[in-house]
Amino acid sequence: MNDTTSNQLNIFLSHKREDYKVAQDIREQLEAYGAGKIRFFLSEEIPVGKDWHTWIDENVAGANWFMLLFTNPTSSWDWCLFEAGMFRAGMAGDSRLICLHNKSVQSPEQLSKFQGIKAESESVKEFVRQLYGTPVTEDMPEINLNLVQSTENMDELVDKICSIMSSKSQNDLVGEYYYNKYIDININSFEDLQNTSGMRNAEIASDSMLEDIFGIKILPSTWGQFVDLIEEQYKRESYSVEDFSWTEEICFLMQHADKGISFEQGKSTVRALKDGQIYRPILHCMRRPVVEENRFWEFKMIFVLWN
Repeated sequence: MNDTTSNQLNIFLSHKREDYKVAQDIREQLEAYGAGKIRFFLSEEIPVGKDWHTWIDENVAGANWFMLLFTNPTSSWDWCLFEAGMFRAGMAGDSRLICLHNKSVQSPEQLSKFQGIKAESESVKEFVRQLYGTPVTEDMPEINLNLVQSTENMDELVDKICSIMSSKSQNDLVGEYYYNKYIDININSFEDLQNTSGMRNAEIASDSMLEDIFGIKILPSTWGQFVDLIEEQYKRESYSVEDFSWTEEICFLMQHADKGISFEQGKSTVRALKDGQIYRPILHCMRRPVVEENRFWEFKMIFVLWN
C-alpha cells in the first residue's frame, strides 16, 4: 500500500539501465522546483549491502506516484513493467502511474489506460501543471503555485524536459541497440585458442545488460563457466539445445579469425530467456594487445536483436 506523507511526494522513477543519465537529469529538473517536497527513488541508489529486491519492493509500495521513462519500444521492458505492476497492485486513491515517453513512440500497451506524457511542449506543460499546481493529496497542498503562474519559468522547465527526453542522438541509439549487449573474451595463450576445451579458460568481462538475454546478474569470470551456466539455465527452462549451440560457433569463428581465414558470421541465434526475443551473436572485432604480455588475443562479441 502506498505510503502518503503530509509534506512530501514520493516518486519511484523506473527506467532502463542505459537511461540512467536521462533519469538523473529529469529528477534534477523536477526537484529544482519542488521546494524540498518531491523525493525520487532510483534503483541505482540502493544502499550498499541492502537486498536490492527488498529495497525495490519497499520503495515501489511506499511511492505516491510511479513514473516510467519509456525511450524506445524495441528494448526489453519486462522489469520496468513488472515494477509498474507492483505499483498498480497497491494503488490508492491519490496514486498516479505516469509514462513519460519520446514523442516518436507511444506508451507501452500494458500502461495505455494510465496517463501518458509525450515529450513535447503541450503534453509536458499539462503534466507540470498537475505536479506543481494541484493538491497532491487531501493533506498535501500544491507544491509550487508560483511556478505554474510564471510563464517564463514554466516554459523553461518544459523545454528542458523535452530536450532531455530527445537528447539521444541517432549515433547513441545505434550504440544502444547494437553494441550495448556484449562480451569481451580474452584468450591468454596460443594453446588455448587451438581447441574448444582450451577456450574454456578464456577470461570474459562485460558491463552490459546480459540479464535481458540470459537471466544472469553477475557474469562468471571464464568462458567455460559462462557456457555451463547458460546451458543449465536453458535446460531448466526446457529450451532446445539449439538455443546455446552458438557458443561453439563463436569459438570456431575466433579460431578462423586468428588464422586470418576469411569467414562469414555464424547463422545460430539465441532466444532470450526473459522475453523470448531472438538475438544473433556476432564476432565484432579482435585485437592483439601490445602492452599486456598475458593477453594473446582480445575478442568482442555482440548480441544483435534479430526479430
